[in-house]
Amino acid sequence: VGGALESIRAQAVERGKGNRTFRETSVATLELLLPRDAKKCDVRNLNQRLDEQGVKNHSKVMVLKVSDAEQISKEEEEKKNQKESIQRTQKGFQILSERGGEDPDTTPFLEIADQKGNPLKIPHQEKKALILAMGFHEKGRSLMKRKQYDNALCHLLQADQQFR
Repeated sequence: VGGALESIRAQAVERGKGNRTFRETSVATLELLLPRDAKKCDVRNLNQRLDEQGVKNHSKVMVLKVSDAEQISKEEEEKKNQKESIQRTQKGFQILSERGGEDPDTTPFLEIADQKGNPLKIPHQEKKALILAMGFHEKGRSLMKRKQYDNALCHLLQADQQFR
């Protein structure tokens, strides 16, 4: 009984020190639980602060290590999604850039014009490259607005290649 009471007293003293530190410096004390064979985990949003996620001073937090195989498979899936996005974007803008002629069904959706709205006479290959580049650039900008910087960089690099 005496050992249990001493343990409770020591824990209360530690909590008191932690509370004082938290009030003075806003540094929280967290108790980390490290399981040996945990299979499930509660994934927290890494883009938010801990207090925004409901973690308070003296909270108990379980820490799990993600295996390298899981990390590699996630990276491969992200690369695959990036590649598919680039291919979809390129296919769509190629279709738009190749439309043209006298037939109203094939009239171009996109025309390159000057500041006054007059269509510019550009050779077909250059016009196609310019439309593709502008499409990749705009897609990259929209991805940056959504804070998907890795995907945006790929699209912007594709735009740069098309401009050349």
